[in-house]
Amino acid sequence: MSQEQAPKTPEAKQSQERLDDAVSNEALKASIERRAANAERNNTDNKIEQARSTIERQAAKSEQPMTSSEQSHSGLRFEPHDRKKTYKQTMSEVRSKLSSSAQQFSKVIHQPAVDAVSDVASKTVGRSSLLLGGFMATFIGTLVIFANARSNGYGVSNLTFLVVLFVLGAASGLVIEIVYRALKRYRQG
Repeated sequence: MSQEQAPKTPEAKQSQERLDDAVSNEALKASIERRAANAERNNTDNKIEQARSTIERQAAKSEQPMTSSEQSHSGLRFEPHDRKKTYKQTMSEVRSKLSSSAQQFSKVIHQPAVDAVSDVASKTVGRSSLLLGGFMATFIGTLVIFANARSNGYGVSNLTFLVVLFVLGAASGLVIEIVYRALKRYRQG
């Protein structure tokens, strides 16, 4: 007898069913992958077409002549009185969100005279490099001096060294800032 005519045993039937299931699973998997690839291709094509249509619409709008009101708004420039007006509006909006004491403090701090003094101080004495260098030198120098005085049994009664350390640190901070800016300009140029 040939294999086709032989009576099928239960094991052979199960083996054949597993084989058929595996083949049908592979076919199903291939079908799903083809559908996913087609959907991805179609989705990409749709997005490209949408982008093209959006670009064409924007280009058509930009080619249309502008009306006189649009032309006047397209060349916006801030004049000095506009800046002052905008500054006042911004300050009033911000102050409305503050507590009453903070509002009063803000009114004092943002007076023109106080602003001018603050700007000058921030560009000279109040530079961050000066203050940082001064405070670091004062802190480190004080630690060294007091540690040395304590270990050698000295007393530190005159604190003028604090002022000297601060001035030396501020000067070194300024020098470091100048060197840093010079190197930065040299690298850029």
